[in-house]
Amino acid sequence: MRETPRAQAAFNDYLAMGPNRSLEKLLALYREQSGSENSVPTLRMSTLTGWSVAHAWQQRLADIAEAERQAIVTQGIADKVERVKRQNDRWDRIQRLLDARAEANADLPGGDTGLVVREVTYLPGGATRERHEFDAAVLRELRELEKHTAQELGQWTEKKELTGKDGGPLEVKVDDARERLIARLAALAERRREAGSDSRPESSGSGEAAV
Repeated sequence: MRETPRAQAAFNDYLAMGPNRSLEKLLALYREQSGSENSVPTLRMSTLTGWSVAHAWQQRLADIAEAERQAIVTQGIADKVERVKRQNDRWDRIQRLLDARAEANADLPGGDTGLVVREVTYLPGGATRERHEFDAAVLRELRELEKHTAQELGQWTEKKELTGKDGGPLEVKVDDARERLIARLAALAERRREAGSDSRPESSGSGEAAV
């Protein structure tokens, strides 16, 4: 069935209602907007229901939701290339900060690394007190950015230490198939020898047959 402009308009209104949409709510909205069908697609529930079935409104909604989900996955921060690009941009910004700080603090011990922070405290009477500290936070941020980028690109592997019960050394029990096979063959040979000795006929010491 060909979708009419009124049916298309009704679907667009239904879509715009969001996840809590329903045909009942759509019909109520139309009845609030006008008392005549000339200004709204319809004022009849049977018409809305017919359009919904004939033009597969629920399937169309599902297709639209899936398309939006795919767009989220392939764009912005959800896209791996975009994430790596943004991480690289933050890394560059931190490097520029360190370069500027290295130039400003070149007179301090280790200041040319950019990892030394100069803190000046103003005291009463106009005196000042200066303190120099290692900026562990910015170095930690650099390392995290580098780690995350390496993980995104598949260049990072975690080393895991295996331990046994209660954190002790891991006990590995290996069944030696060869030794077990040899033992079984030896036991089988012993049983055969015993069975063979039990089935032999007894003979007299003189070699004469018994009468």
